[in-house]
Amino acid sequence: MANARIEFKIGNIEFVGEGEQDWVTEQLDKVLKRIPELATESIKTAPKAISQPATTTRSTQNTTQNNEQLAKENLSTFLRKRDAIDKQRRRFLGTAVWLQLRGQQLIKTKEVTDALRAARQVKITNPSHQLNQNISQGYCQKEGQGFYVTPQGVENIL
Repeated sequence: MANARIEFKIGNIEFVGEGEQDWVTEQLDKVLKRIPELATESIKTAPKAISQPATTTRSTQNTTQNNEQLAKENLSTFLRKRDAIDKQRRRFLGTAVWLQLRGQQLIKTKEVTDALRAARQVKITNPSHQLNQNISQGYCQKEGQGFYVTPQGVENIL
């Protein structure tokens, strides 16, 4: 099959897909299905100049403050509170969520293992396998040279 490439940007939503035509089409369909959800998320992260109803602003502020508090926890505390110490798949996912809460948009498996090492946590024997396990369960999604945690993955940990 021929390689295909598609790239578009709608507001804060950006998609770039390159690879086999069937795969690119499949990924594009996934993004198109999630556009309403992604648009809502991009509104939450939009600059303060955009006016929003008071209730939305309050709930967004509460969520942002909660995420900031979670991100301030050290990794070992974060994992222990979420029962993500014993199973490698959950430890990998919990570490990726922690990195994402700290503002990292695209994560690499090496960054997960480095974070665990820096926090003096038990290492993951095969991080790539754990990433693939989380992808198969819908908790992570590969993108370019890295991956991100899906909302389902974040919900599973938090």
